[in-house]
Amino acid sequence: MAQMTNMGAQQLVVSTTAVAPTLPNVSGQPDFALFRTSGDVRWRDDGTNPTSSIGMSLLANESMEYDGELSRIKFIRSGAADATLDIAYYRSDG
Repeated sequence: MAQMTNMGAQQLVVSTTAVAPTLPNVSGQPDFALFRTSGDVRWRDDGTNPTSSIGMSLLANESMEYDGELSRIKFIRSGAADATLDIAYYRSDG
């Protein structure tokens, strides 16, 4: 298993407009993130905004590990209420 260095954290409110995480402004860029949501959201990382009914589902209280292109991922709520997305960013050291 590769050693991981914590690069920062963020809390993002996900509402009715697609939003992207703000990558930490540190030396080097993260290449891995752990997402945990308080409410139902959908996400896409193909350059197209998700909608409340289109995109990959991440349900309330679920976590997702992501090692794709972090600058391309966007989220939107898919439930009746806004969601809070907790994000931890990491860089692989090996």
